[in-house]
Amino acid sequence: MNKLLITLGTMVRTYWEKLRVSYWFIPACMIIPALLLGSVLYLIVPLIQPNTTAPLWGWTITAQSAAQLTTTVASATITATSIAFSMTLVSLTMASKQFGPRLIQTFMDDRGTQCVLGALTSTFVFCLLAIHRLGVEETSILVASVYALTVLMFGIIDTLLLIYFIHHIATFIQADKIIERCYQSAIFHINSLFPAHKSNDDVTAISPDLIKTGPYTTVVPPTQSGYINAIDYEGLMRFPQTYVTGVEIHVRGGDYVALNDKVMTIHSLHPITQKAFASYQRHIFLGTQRSAIQDPEFSLSQLVDIALRALSPGINDPETARTSADRLTSACIHLAKKRFPPSALVHTTSNIWILRRTASFASIVDKGFCEISEAGAQHAAVMTHLLYCIDKIQHQVSSEYTVVLNKQAANMYQLALEHASDERNKRKLMAAYKTAIRLS
Repeated sequence: MNKLLITLGTMVRTYWEKLRVSYWFIPACMIIPALLLGSVLYLIVPLIQPNTTAPLWGWTITAQSAAQLTTTVASATITATSIAFSMTLVSLTMASKQFGPRLIQTFMDDRGTQCVLGALTSTFVFCLLAIHRLGVEETSILVASVYALTVLMFGIIDTLLLIYFIHHIATFIQADKIIERCYQSAIFHINSLFPAHKSNDDVTAISPDLIKTGPYTTVVPPTQSGYINAIDYEGLMRFPQTYVTGVEIHVRGGDYVALNDKVMTIHSLHPITQKAFASYQRHIFLGTQRSAIQDPEFSLSQLVDIALRALSPGINDPETARTSADRLTSACIHLAKKRFPPSALVHTTSNIWILRRTASFASIVDKGFCEISEAGAQHAAVMTHLLYCIDKIQHQVSSEYTVVLNKQAANMYQLALEHASDERNKRKLMAAYKTAIRLS
């Protein structure tokens, strides 16, 4: 049961990551209450206010007038919906061209846009149901008045939401806002991937040298080609087969695997059955695109992509690149305070061990700053700023990362000197390099 719950939790989190960046999920959740309200309102109203002589304290309207009002609101709402969808597509196109195709996912994850689209579409659905009900001859004045008042209220709310949406899109496509949103998304995924404290008495970290392999090894390929979205490590260690000694996992979140690649090796005392073989495959969740669920480098890649686009000859916006580097610096400082997962684990009950590939601070810093420094090597001001970013990280992280950061600063400095021709820029680079370097 515990194994099933762990596997189910990993599966739910994987699919939730796909749902929350879709444009149909929240609108669909908002349309369902509109369908229910429009379908049962004529039954609920007489129960709430049985006195039909003065319904709604004077807010009376005939069924014909209510139908006309509802038709007008429905027409205006579907027009506003088309405008909102058009503006959304335009903003997605601009984001794809200026900031990179990967930023489309950030735009689609915007709750403001999803809620506005959901409110407009649910209002239109409610109006359709109201028109259908108001067309019935025996519709009372009470029911017609309630439908009309509800439609009028929805129309006013949608008008305010449309004004908000225009303002929201106008501010959301600004570079600083996008960088801030990517930074907040990276912090959210870092906190999810590296919780502050997670006590699990059943799993213990061990040294890889203490691992004892079994006499039989079984190579497990993926069920299909794709990107590794998540791996259920705890579920693998809770397997009921007593003859399994351990599992060596050769991939981690974010890796791309082909159909016949080796994703894991099972060490056992006896050959693995076909049923158990298929069960192990189900603990690796694949997708058509990378996900930030177990991939900290992907969480920061959007900031890197913005900086690379800004430094391209077509855009040539060094200021945006420096802003992205600032946010990347804050994310690295936040990440350095987390405890990275160990590469070797053992389950205290089943004694099944796992040897896996894990992310490190060095790999994440290299991923974040190496590509930006290569793209901005010809911009002395950008390279100087990157060295000062390393200096900020040095001030706020543990001394165990000094060697990694010194190496990164040295690579930046050498790369910048190769392209610097002005003596003044060389002096600025030298000063920034001396500031960024720390004694081990």
